[in-house]
Amino acid sequence: MIAGIFASSALIAQKGHHTAFGIKSGINFSTLRISGSSSATLDAKWKTGFVLGAFVKIPVASNFAIQPEFLYSSMGAHLKSSTSSEDRYRLNYFSIPVLAKVKVCKKLMAVAGPQVDMMIEAKKYNSDGYSKVTDDFEDHDILLTGGFEFWPLRSIGITARYIHGFVDINKSSNLVMKNQGVQITLGVKL
Repeated sequence: MIAGIFASSALIAQKGHHTAFGIKSGINFSTLRISGSSSATLDAKWKTGFVLGAFVKIPVASNFAIQPEFLYSSMGAHLKSSTSSEDRYRLNYFSIPVLAKVKVCKKLMAVAGPQVDMMIEAKKYNSDGYSKVTDDFEDHDILLTGGFEFWPLRSIGITARYIHGFVDINKSSNLVMKNQGVQITLGVKL
């Protein structure tokens, strides 16, 4: 079995498929899916955030690869209540998506996989200024992400993907909050 793994790796390397490293940066469009007893009085709006990090593409076959990523990701939402002013939440995460990549055609790949987010810091902004609210949120999230990568040039690619959270990240009330977002990034293979 071990000999088979080494032989497969040697064949992939001979065909020009090798591990690639790179960096990526882009923008998150995110919101919070809200439910619970007081959710009817809240309106969640989308906010923009920043994403920056690195990736490692590990080829498994000529049309399939695994790609772990290590990202700083700013998520959150604008929440407006019928009784108060708008609160803007910025949730900063260290994100680790592990993507399966399937080649659709020469320059286009479908990507999908699980993602684990670990909370770095959470802040709330409103008319009174800002406050740290990290303790009001769970220190982790489990998500699923999927989308497409387009590589118009050999070393430069664009990724667009949807991110769907499964963990209720709100610890401070009866309100259930789950992350949701769309991420668009520009990647460069090094």
